[in-house]
Amino acid sequence: MDEKIQIPENISLIPLTAKVTVEMLREQVSSGSIYALDYQIYGDDYAPPVEKWSELRSRDGMLLGFHRNGIINLDHHADHSEMERAFSTTNAIITFVKEHGLVTNTPILIHHTDCDSTLSSLILSGALSPDDQFGEAAIAADHTGAINEIADLLQALENKRDLQYSAGQLHCLLRGSALNAESQNLLDQRRREREHAKAVSFKDIGDGVYLGQSNQSVEGAFFPALHPSARIIVYASPYKETTRWYVRIRAGQRWPEGASINKLQLPDFGGRWNAGSTGRGCGTSFTPRAYAELVRNRLRTVYGSQLAD
Repeated sequence: MDEKIQIPENISLIPLTAKVTVEMLREQVSSGSIYALDYQIYGDDYAPPVEKWSELRSRDGMLLGFHRNGIINLDHHADHSEMERAFSTTNAIITFVKEHGLVTNTPILIHHTDCDSTLSSLILSGALSPDDQFGEAAIAADHTGAINEIADLLQALENKRDLQYSAGQLHCLLRGSALNAESQNLLDQRRREREHAKAVSFKDIGDGVYLGQSNQSVEGAFFPALHPSARIIVYASPYKETTRWYVRIRAGQRWPEGASINKLQLPDFGGRWNAGSTGRGCGTSFTPRAYAELVRNRLRTVYGSQLAD
């Protein structure tokens, strides 16, 4: 790739908020169509309005997103059972572009700049080609934590919230040029975080429930690739300077397709179908072992018929 990646004028980065509503989107674009990528859209009651929206599917029936009143929401976080699998927004966008073409004039709104949001917006607008390597990078970033040059770079640059900067450094990576010093430092930091994750000792307590514990917080996104035999990963560290525990939970590579961690109804837990923690509830009073055993028991109760492998 010799030509520099240019950010098309129809891509906008909106403020980063926990909840994006239709009203917020319409404050950015008052009328006409909007492509909203890689985040859920909430109504006034702060509940995802999936039931009220029309499904957008590929020619072979794969769910790509939803649309309503001119807003096209392509997002793998959607509260729908078909999104509860190793699938990212970039994968949906690659399929969408191959079937419907590029979006070069209609506004494209993103609100964070991680690997998935960056790649999906660049591909939909035509700044990047819809290559499978980008879909693989998004899966590595969002689901497996596997080593992937594209994913690791863009995840490392996420907090800069500068799409043009990320695209410029991605261009350097793709053409084999050196990154600038700041980007290299951030990438090296991410690689050190992966090494810290490797150092955590895990034990299978049964049914593919892997329990790990350490005195420092470690990024849980790396664990699925490091422990491919795990069905679900429970990692605990002390919650601040208290006797409580910060427990992170992540679906492993053997997690049943269509299953959701939220359906286990774990105490003090908040998160998505494949990842979450007790951080939102100020930790948990359960010991790491007790919490992991609870996860195992709930897993057997809710998804016992899917644990035969």
